[in-house]
Amino acid sequence: MSRSYSEYAPCIISELNLKDKTGSEYGSQPCPNCGGDDRFWITEHNGELMHHCRQNCDFVKRDKVLQDRGLLPKWESNEVPYHIRKCIPLIVPLFLE
Repeated sequence: MSRSYSEYAPCIISELNLKDKTGSEYGSQPCPNCGGDDRFWITEHNGELMHHCRQNCDFVKRDKVLQDRGLLPKWESNEVPYHIRKCIPLIVPLFLE
């Protein structure tokens, strides 16, 4: 799923009160996932929105927090998983039985 910088950045900048750093880089606020000071920033890369944390907190968790706050779209897939489409049974390791 493509996340257009021009579509999602304005809401994130406004909602999280991000400060203009350089061109299409905004930040200097607490990370919505791990908190702290001056950790979170967003940038544009080839027209797409990228978000970062200087504390290197988990990207998936940070992304989920932004989705839960309505700042990013939720990932939805209507695609049937590969193993089901191909009728491949999943192997359960013996130590999990």
